[in-house]
Amino acid sequence: MRFRRLVGVGVLLALCGAGCKREEAGGGSGGGASGRSKGPLVGGMGTLLAPGRAADLRVSPNGQFLTYLLEAKKPRLDGIPPQMVLGELYLVPVTGGTPRKVGEGVTNVPGGLLFTPETGHVLFLGGYNPASQAGALYAQSLTDPTAEPVKLGENVTYMLPSPDGQRVAFVDGGVLKLGPLPKGPFQDVGGEVSTAQFTPDGQVLLFKRKLVAAGGLAVVRVAQAAEAPRKLGDYAGDYEVSKDGRHVAWQVRSEAVRGMYDLFIADVAD
Repeated sequence: MRFRRLVGVGVLLALCGAGCKREEAGGGSGGGASGRSKGPLVGGMGTLLAPGRAADLRVSPNGQFLTYLLEAKKPRLDGIPPQMVLGELYLVPVTGGTPRKVGEGVTNVPGGLLFTPETGHVLFLGGYNPASQAGALYAQSLTDPTAEPVKLGENVTYMLPSPDGQRVAFVDGGVLKLGPLPKGPFQDVGGEVSTAQFTPDGQVLLFKRKLVAAGGLAVVRVAQAAEAPRKLGDYAGDYEVSKDGRHVAWQVRSEAVRGMYDLFIADVAD
């Protein structure tokens, strides 16, 4: 009986040894294949366009260019949005190539970087100051991505390209300016301005003044930007432009009923 047990144990050890050898041989082959496959695919199945700690990746409307912030860091300032970062702005074609640095101190906050609708330019605020929420406005050509960015304004808090991408409106030091991309000339439209909006056809520019200027709502025709703006009303709240660009409706806090708003509408096509 004891002899039979020893024989059984010997057979089992022999089988285990043979199995381990086969697994090692198979594992070595599989491991080598795996090592060879992992070599060129570090980071995934895609093509590496730009190494580094990239953030705020954006794609141009035609899908031909990418922008991203490299080495983006959160500013050391209390009270700013938790997601805000500042970094170096890079531009790279999606087909590959050497990424090009086009700006420094660029922010990821909404309105800090915009592509024109026709993908002619990318607009961005460089040297952004989180305390004043302003920066220098630059326009980088995408039709000639090797060109140097063009500086449009020094202390810009708001910018907006026209629907056709041919013009840009921006608020520089509280003054609304309007002109053709990329070099202007830019016409002063009004002072103490907070925001602006083009009508869908791009023929009219509406803008709101700050409360220190009675929160007025005004319009100006883009083709006659040098003329005096047409004032629609003071202390305007939310406003909406019709799809055909002919009318605008806005709210004004009611003086008769507390907590309510009066609704106004005007024709801006004339």
